[in-house]
Amino acid sequence: MKQLVPLALATALATPLVAVGDDLDRCRRLVESEGPSERATECYFLSSREQSDLARTARTELTELLATHPREPWLHFYLGRLPPWRDHGGPHLKDAALLFEAQGQLSPATRALSYLVTWHMLWYSWDGRPEDLEAAEGHLASLEAVVARSSIPQDKALLKMARAHILMLKAEDLERARLLLQAAYESLQEAPEVHRHELKECLRSLAHVADLLGLSVEAQRWARRNLTLAIEEGRPRDQASASYDLVLHRVLSQHPTDSRRKSVVTDLYSTLEIAQRAGHTWVEAATRALIAQIEGGPEAEAHLETCIELAGSNTELKRRCMKALAAVSLESDPQRARRILEQTDAEEQGFWMYLDGWEDQMRVIWATESPDEAVERIEVLLSLFEALRRNQVGEATDRLLSQSADAYYGLAGRLLEIATDTAPQPTSAIEKALSVIERLRSQTLREALLDARQPKPTSETTELLQAVDRRYAEITRELFSSAPDTSQRNALLSQLDGLEQEAARIRRATDDADPEIPIIEPPGTDLMSQLQAELRPDEALLSFQIGLQEDWSGHFAGGSWLLVITSNGVQPYRLEADRARLDPAVRALRARADPEDEQALAALHRLLFDTALSDLPDDVRRLVVVPDGILHLLPFGLLREAEGSKPLVERYEIQIVPSASVWLHWRKDVESSLGFGSGAFVLANPLLFAGGAPASARGASLATVATLGPLPYAEREGKRVLRSLGGHGRLERREQASERLVKTTDLSAYRIVHFAAHAYLDLQRPSLSGLVLAAGGEQEDGLLRPSEIARLSGLEDKLIVLAACDTAAGEVLRGEGVLSIARAFFQAGAESVVASLWRIDDRQATEFFDDFYDRLSAGASVGQALSQTQAEWSSFGRPASVWAGFVALGNGDFVPLPDGVPAGGSGRYAAVAGLVGFLALAAFLLVRRRDRL
Repeated sequence: MKQLVPLALATALATPLVAVGDDLDRCRRLVESEGPSERATECYFLSSREQSDLARTARTELTELLATHPREPWLHFYLGRLPPWRDHGGPHLKDAALLFEAQGQLSPATRALSYLVTWHMLWYSWDGRPEDLEAAEGHLASLEAVVARSSIPQDKALLKMARAHILMLKAEDLERARLLLQAAYESLQEAPEVHRHELKECLRSLAHVADLLGLSVEAQRWARRNLTLAIEEGRPRDQASASYDLVLHRVLSQHPTDSRRKSVVTDLYSTLEIAQRAGHTWVEAATRALIAQIEGGPEAEAHLETCIELAGSNTELKRRCMKALAAVSLESDPQRARRILEQTDAEEQGFWMYLDGWEDQMRVIWATESPDEAVERIEVLLSLFEALRRNQVGEATDRLLSQSADAYYGLAGRLLEIATDTAPQPTSAIEKALSVIERLRSQTLREALLDARQPKPTSETTELLQAVDRRYAEITRELFSSAPDTSQRNALLSQLDGLEQEAARIRRATDDADPEIPIIEPPGTDLMSQLQAELRPDEALLSFQIGLQEDWSGHFAGGSWLLVITSNGVQPYRLEADRARLDPAVRALRARADPEDEQALAALHRLLFDTALSDLPDDVRRLVVVPDGILHLLPFGLLREAEGSKPLVERYEIQIVPSASVWLHWRKDVESSLGFGSGAFVLANPLLFAGGAPASARGASLATVATLGPLPYAEREGKRVLRSLGGHGRLERREQASERLVKTTDLSAYRIVHFAAHAYLDLQRPSLSGLVLAAGGEQEDGLLRPSEIARLSGLEDKLIVLAACDTAAGEVLRGEGVLSIARAFFQAGAESVVASLWRIDDRQATEFFDDFYDRLSAGASVGQALSQTQAEWSSFGRPASVWAGFVALGNGDFVPLPDGVPAGGSGRYAAVAGLVGFLALAAFLLVRRRDRL
């Protein structure tokens, strides 16, 4: 059911231009009075589009006119858009473009060329014919040449749309396609009414590319706007298309529940009625397919047979209907289902068409082939998703694979079902399930770890990136220091998006040019044995998979699982709650002002662990947790077995890792992580803007950055950090704690980098999040963003402490985890990061890290120091809102100060030791004096 093909192009060549209702008699009268003018030929097109039975007559009469007016470009233009446009559209549109350009009519030539690009790209998407891709790119070059001579904004908008469509259908740089479409939309909003169809085409494309990138809220916003336009203009065909799109985006973005299924089916029947009234066979066919998949029942096959019939020569739609029919036929006739699927496989297909309907393909393959054969075939699909991801740039690399995560969950869940339903449990099925889910997890981070020790970018690349950073800083300073209205703010944010993409493409070009940078390989089936070999007897690795129990069709979608691995064995646990249930439960816990709702915490403990923890060997004292989905935002240490019992942090040391493969990398790399450097580099209470009352919390929003107050306790915290480390390191405060300083300091000289500062979290634009520092120069804006953090040098084998709000929080992507500030430090090579899942109080954070550093300076690992501090605070009854949000991410085994603090150490423990020694000496002298007396 997952829709991957960019549907917005499917009706791009066949959308009405102005109000409808004219019949062919009016068109004939126009020809008599005006000849084959734009208005007269357009009349034929509109009449036939809204009354499909007139299409053949319209084509015949326009063809007859063309015989006597062979050089009239408008005849070619509208003949190229009349059905069956796939058979005749290309040649006519090409002739129209040549004639318009010869006559100096640049805007009509632009329109013809843009449709011609789309015509070839549709053939390329359906059948994967290289000659169509080559032709489309050739016509794009012609379009660029024509638009270069035009000063009309709409022409430039059409060029942007054509570029975006090629990127979408080649599956390349989808984020750039999205930005191009956004810019085109802004221009088309001001276009004359006669070209409003291009505005709606742009909206459809925006909605679909947003869905591909996992921006579901944005996708639905564009789809609603498109539907509103169609209703306002009274165009039934457009309304049918927009209504179908909106329902589809709901299905793609929401968790399926019984009530949602009923609501969606109701909306689909309304859409079906609109499509039938408008004679929109494409929408009718697609709507019937979706109804059959979601509603099922005895009418499903009838809907799909009608879908195939309505699809006719539309191979893209026909294949989709056939895949759905194969899945629906499984229960009654599995062999028929397999034959139908084989028929779709045998036909020539493009890249998108093979991926379209992957859920139906997986169901049929799994039900009709042996498990080994099914795994092999389904892994081909996974490889295609991963190839698609490698074509992206920037955040899109994370987002696109996240959108395909359910394919991985589905296969892993089926393998774990085999393991739990078979006695004795087949280890091979568990090993394969772990391998499947691990190939999804943290691909971007694993790639960053692989090339972390590769040569740094060339000076030329560095200069290009610095130029982008300077332009970025200029715009963000404008956002911070002024109060732009909504339109100005959106324009500035759009420019920032474009700069992020430019920087990502510069980095991508560097990677592509370097043959030494490795491409990550999927984890092998020996991953399980490697993990068990590295786990100590007192450790257990807990790997979660939080999928859906059922998809929109009501079929098994992988479910939720916990895989517990120890040095002596492995045990899968099927969890009661799936993603649809856990997402709201965790969000509700995080939304509470006081997260210590013992009933809710015990309920979550039961849903996530069942009997898994009580089944662990008695000597296990350390949990290495691999969260999934929303669990990345859950404070695991706060959970408890029952109301009144101790939280987990008082029973276990808890380490959070992004994937089992990454943890294995860190564990095997433990010797090399001893590294160089000593002490800490501390930035405390940075001041981006002077003035303002002292702040109580260390967080910011875009609207408040300019008024952020100082953090007096953060400054005190910085002093205490250095004191705990015996004065070893460097402390910079206020205006000296700058972004420029971080970027120019040799961070390899230190073992720890500590930020006691405000942080800004932007869930809509994660790339705009960052640590708020002083600027340190006109070339900086004071916001140390994730992309800048990832390029910092000298962070390999370092502990990063982010004593700021929400630094471990952010947008959750299935597979990749959280797009957080903390994550960017791992991309820069950091070994371990301590960060916060929520807002932190300035004074209480200082006290917490005072205790944390006392333990760290005594030679504890990061995980030990954090867990012991949290356990102590919990046992003393300190509020969980203060301590539970801190998490140790990455390599919790990392010991930043393996020999303790140099020169005898410092901190409270050293001070207490000194006091005890002094008192002991005094007592000794006193006793000795008394003996003499």
